Amino acid sequence: MKTNFCALINVYTTVCLCDYIPLNKAFFCFDIKSDILANGPLNTGMMVYQDFFDYKSGIYVHHDEFPFPVGGHTVVILGWGTEDLNYWICQNSWGPNWGEDGYFRIAFGESFVDVLACSGEPAV
Repeated sequence: MKTNFCALINVYTTVCLCDYIPLNKAFFCFDIKSDILANGPLNTGMMVYQDFFDYKSGIYVHHDEFPFPVGGHTVVILGWGTEDLNYWICQNSWGPNWGEDGYFRIAFGESFVDVLACSGEPAV
């Protein structure tokens, strides 16, 4: 299903996204991996919980002692890997002093990171 969407970014710029095809949630890992291989990094949203601010290294998995999100955040999925868990390799926008030099690894399915991924071809 194709969707045409135009959004006012600020008073000076209007961006129109055409031929935007949302990812199929039932096949999210395959679709995200395929899209990264074909087109490069992929934008996504995620829910941020208090423990995410303290992330230093390893594979992030939300801890239950912080049951409610403090907000949403946009990050970039660059790739994936497997250790004890399957994980996404993501870039954050908080600079090189946060996480793994500004990057982090997050478990598949964690904090809605793979459910909110966006793929499409913008026409400008």
